[in-house]
Amino acid sequence: TLPPSYFAAVVQLLLPPEGLAQCRLYGPTKLFICPCASRLAARILYVTMSGQDFPMFPEDLFTPLRDGSDQCVLEVQASSEALPVILGDTFLRTVGTVFDVGQLRVGLARRADVVPRLESTRERLRADADAIAGGRSAGRLPLLPPHRPGSESLSPQTVLLALSSGALAGWLAGHLATRIYDFCHPADDPRGGATAHAASARCCDTGPGGSYVRFV
Repeated sequence: TLPPSYFAAVVQLLLPPEGLAQCRLYGPTKLFICPCASRLAARILYVTMSGQDFPMFPEDLFTPLRDGSDQCVLEVQASSEALPVILGDTFLRTVGTVFDVGQLRVGLARRADVVPRLESTRERLRADADAIAGGRSAGRLPLLPPHRPGSESLSPQTVLLALSSGALAGWLAGHLATRIYDFCHPADDPRGGATAHAASARCCDTGPGGSYVRFV
C-alpha cells in the first residue's frame, strides 16, 4: 500500500494516458480496476532499497478478477499519508526474505525463478537495463523520494494499524473484488439500459465527461 499522494503518482507513471483512461475506481475499498490488456502497456515498477533495484512486473501487478476475466485489479492500493509504504505479498512473492531478529534487520534477494512472462515486459526490462548501463536516466521510471511519516505518527497504534492493513488488504481484495465488480459493471447486468448505468455510477469515480479517474 502507498500514501495517497504516492499512489496517484505511481498510477500515472505506470500506465500511459490512454491506458489510464480505461481504468476505474470501484466500491468503498477503492479497488483500481483496469483491462487486463493494460499489462502490455504498463511499465515495470522498481522498488529500490540500499541501492538494489527490485522489479515488479506488470503481469504480477495486474491480477484477473476471476479465471478468464478480461478485467484486472491493480495490486497496489492507497492507504494514508500517516502510514509508511507497506510491501505486501505482491512484492514478497518476488524476493527471498531473511528476518534477522538478533540484528534487527531484514535481508532481501531477488528470486532467480521470478522472470517476465510477457514479451512486452522482457523488452522493457532489456531497455531499462540498457538505459542504466548507458547512464540514460530517461530510460527509467522517475524516482519518487522516500516516504517518511513524521515520528509523531509512528505510535504503537499506528504501527499496529499498518501491519493489520497490509495483512488485510490482500484478503479483502480477493474476497470482495469479484462481488463489487459484478455489481458495478454494466456489461454484466442483464437488465442493461439506464438501470445498469445507474449501478455503475454508484460505484465508479469518473472524471467530468469521461470514464477515467482524474488525480489532483
